[in-house]
Amino acid sequence: MRVMVVEDDRKTAEFIRKALIAEGHVVDCLDNGEAAIQTLTSHPHDALVLDIMLPGCDGLTVLRELRKRGSKIPVLLLSARGEVNARVEGLDSGADDYLPKPFVLEELTARVRALVRRSGEEKTLILRVGDLTHRRRYRSRGSACPRAPSPLRLFESARIHSHPLLVTPANKPPATRD
Repeated sequence: MRVMVVEDDRKTAEFIRKALIAEGHVVDCLDNGEAAIQTLTSHPHDALVLDIMLPGCDGLTVLRELRKRGSKIPVLLLSARGEVNARVEGLDSGADDYLPKPFVLEELTARVRALVRRSGEEKTLILRVGDLTHRRRYRSRGSACPRAPSPLRLFESARIHSHPLLVTPANKPPATRD
């Protein structure tokens, strides 16, 4: 699954990026609202983590513009403003969820998983090379092939050690080699 993170604080953006990558997502980061509108209009993503306080075009303006253009991307708003009226304004502007800062990283990743669950079918691809197993979650939009990149280290390991590479859906047992 491809997630866009729009956060002007580099440390926070990197913190979120690493956590989402660890969850198996492909993550793109931007630090301003104008670039977010332009990028999301031309390159669709599966979810958006959007800070409200951005330089130039703020997060609520980004959100309203995306909705005006017909985007249905699931959006998790982040903000240091945690008052009820700020959360209501964010949700009424088109956000699917709102998380006040500071936040616990496990809650953010759980909320992104929930956004994905509500917005489409989530699948898991399992790659096995010898004793190594890699699980990659992705969301299907009717295509049979996941869009997430291949874990190159597993393929390289398979090539070096001449192990068979088994790719199976998560709900099926792996094939055995006799």
